[in-house]
Amino acid sequence: MTRSRERWVLAGLLALLVAPLVVALVVLRRPQWFPVLDLAMTEYRVRDVFTAHTPLIGLPGRIGRTLAQQGSHPGPLSFYALAPTYRLLGKSAWAMQVGTVVIHSVAMGVSLVIARRRGGLRLAIAVAALLALLTRGYGLSALTEPWNPYLPLLWWVAFLLAVWSVVVGDVAMLPVAVLAASFCAQTHVPYLAITLGLGAVAAVAVVRHEDRARALRWGAAAVALGLVLWTPPVIDQLVHHPGNFSLLYRHFTDPPEKPVGLGTGVRLALLHLDFSGLAAGRNGSTGSLVVATSEPTGSIVPGVVVLAVWLAAAVVAFRRKHRALLGLHVVVAAGLGFGAISMGRIFGDLWYYLMLWAWGVGALLVLAVGWTVATFLGERERRIGTALLAAVTVVSAALFAVDARHAQPPAPRLSSTLGRLVGPTMAALDRDGRYVVTWSDALHIGSQAYGLVSELERHGYRVGMTEGLHVPLTDYRVVPPSQATAEIHFATGIYVDEWRAKPEAKELVYVEPRSAAEQREFDRLRARVLDRLGALGLDDVAAAVDANLFGASIDRRVPRDTRKLIARMLELGEPTAVFLAPAGTTS
Repeated sequence: MTRSRERWVLAGLLALLVAPLVVALVVLRRPQWFPVLDLAMTEYRVRDVFTAHTPLIGLPGRIGRTLAQQGSHPGPLSFYALAPTYRLLGKSAWAMQVGTVVIHSVAMGVSLVIARRRGGLRLAIAVAALLALLTRGYGLSALTEPWNPYLPLLWWVAFLLAVWSVVVGDVAMLPVAVLAASFCAQTHVPYLAITLGLGAVAAVAVVRHEDRARALRWGAAAVALGLVLWTPPVIDQLVHHPGNFSLLYRHFTDPPEKPVGLGTGVRLALLHLDFSGLAAGRNGSTGSLVVATSEPTGSIVPGVVVLAVWLAAAVVAFRRKHRALLGLHVVVAAGLGFGAISMGRIFGDLWYYLMLWAWGVGALLVLAVGWTVATFLGERERRIGTALLAAVTVVSAALFAVDARHAQPPAPRLSSTLGRLVGPTMAALDRDGRYVVTWSDALHIGSQAYGLVSELERHGYRVGMTEGLHVPLTDYRVVPPSQATAEIHFATGIYVDEWRAKPEAKELVYVEPRSAAEQREFDRLRARVLDRLGALGLDDVAAAVDANLFGASIDRRVPRDTRKLIARMLELGEPTAVFLAPAGTTS
């Protein structure tokens, strides 16, 4: 097949992979999406790109011991990558979702090109089939939501393939590896250590490359690119005290809790080799964060079997002295090893999103085993296998596209409730005023309050929050109460009545997101949760049910079945209101 025709085939494969995401974008265009919490914080920063407040570091994370000294993920590359599409499409929340799909699409295109470089069109088809299965396993939420743990998912696959290319002598892929690694590591800190480990493997391969001049040329290009990509966070480190690098260093060298340990890391790695979990959508990329904070469960037996099969395949590749295939097995081995170590260094809750990258390593393992088997087949059998892989891509993409007809935005009920609050709130504000937004949230730790700031800012109002929230809000969005025209207060649950009792507060809008039946369901669930917590002697957690339901839900003493009840309560929601009061009413 000519090079031109191969390019058309690659383009067709990419179109198949992207088509379900495009369908999802069409569905997600309406009703309007109103981002909350992390996604509202993301939009602040994407909105700031190309301005005097262009971000230098990533999204705030669970880094540090206090909000005042909260650290952020290492770098801003994800904001820069989202910004062009965001601006071209009118700076809407939906435009961020389009930008997310663009990011994933480019990553898949890069992966297909690398696969073609390594094994021709046949290998590109195999990688397309794996990407089709992987994307469907991750789900629509993960691939259309501009959340920082999700954005690197497919660039991680591109990074693994690029490292493999370098290991087998294709040093021209070193800058691609640096770009992909930088995007992953800057966007979500769990990628940082493992990309450094695999990057060291690539560096050793470059040093040992037989063509020293070529290796030096591409190595220099990669170093130069890395310096450019990491300049913004370096600037942050130099101009802020403490800089974000310092905060990250302190957090991970002196963690607030003891890491789970290498034994748990190995067990988690084996659980992620059970691909039935990904195929069945049990990877945690959808559903309630409350339930997903629970420690992953299941048998390690399927993972042990998969590992044994891979080890046998690696031995075969070594004996057959197949350089490209052996290099692939080396990268898989490094990914599994560094991955287990990385998982063992997790401390605190084992949130599912800290380990999503493991499925990418698993995909490469499947590729390595499949290719090893293919070395024993004749040409006719290989052609049949290639046709089957192409069929897998088509069928998986088609099924994924059908699923996409039912795509939903992140946190749809929170989005809908926030949308009902925005209009009446704006109608009560003075265009020339400056407002400080405060909140007392019985449910979601102020998630919608951050979204309210973003929506008011989108419509040209000058709004912000108090100094204590300067990290999630960004410094220039801080509005001291002494400089505010008035205070906008967001309240839910029991706090609505508390604010109604304040004579100086004017209620602007009230929303009950639940139907009458849902209100009765909420009351039944609340009673069951309180009974269970009381039986367990968790009176302190029970006291938080009405005041901080999300905080109660992630208490590690709460059993998984009770967490599920709380997750449903969070999904149902509670009465929500916005008040206007003199600045400083919240002390």
